[in-house]
Amino acid sequence: MDDKLIDCMPDDLIAAVGGREKLSKALVQAKEMLQKSGVSFESAVVELPTSMTTNEGRTFAILPSHVIMQTPTGRLGQAGFLVGVSDDDGQTWKFVDGGNPENVKKLAKFPASLTLAERQKPEPLP
Repeated sequence: MDDKLIDCMPDDLIAAVGGREKLSKALVQAKEMLQKSGVSFESAVVELPTSMTTNEGRTFAILPSHVIMQTPTGRLGQAGFLVGVSDDDGQTWKFVDGGNPENVKKLAKFPASLTLAERQKPEPLP
């Protein structure tokens, strides 16, 4: 599962965060921490892009997302976004969680004109 997630990330970001092996270990640790805390993902929805821009032949898109998690104290919803990256005029895409702006800004050719929203806190759901 973690390898499939990493396959969906841009190669330059994987390199910038220490490589595939380091990223894989970090994902496994995060998954284990969530499981120990009793947190599980109920659903994740990614919407159509709200903005797109191209910089030096690399296309970037902002895709709003919504995640619902089950926790020991109840359900939580969290709005967020993914940053899509294409190096072939939109034929294929790789994605980065927009909730970590430091990682997003490590992307090669990331345009300064592309505004990233603030990370939202999870909100209780009925």
